[in-house]
Parts: sequence; structure tokens; C-alpha cells
Amino acid sequence: MVRLNESSVDIELRAWARAEDVWEARFATLKAVKLAFDANGISIPFPHCTILRKDAA
Repeated sequence: MVRLNESSVDIELRAWARAEDVWEARFATLKAVKLAFDANGISIPFPHCTILRKDAA
């Protein structure tokens, strides 16, 4: 883990690929991580804000 922010957990991954394969490798890696998180019930919650407004009567 690189950083634990208010609404995200930043994870750094370094990988090597041929220049012509960089974007395909990037998207395939992101998809694999997302699917692995989903398969293992891992979710990263984010803060919610509820605003209640009371009108003057």
C-alpha cells in the first residue's frame, strides 16, 4: 500500500512489458485485480455525506 486516503487506497504495482504491449498489459492487470477483489469480497468503502435540510415553517 502506498497511501491510505479518505476515499481510496492507493496501491502501487510495477511490471514490465514490451512497449507495444504496455496499454494491453495495463488494462489486463487492472481487470485481473478488480476481478480478484470481487471474487474475494474485497471492497474499498468511501465516505458518504448526508445533508439534511429543514425548511423554516
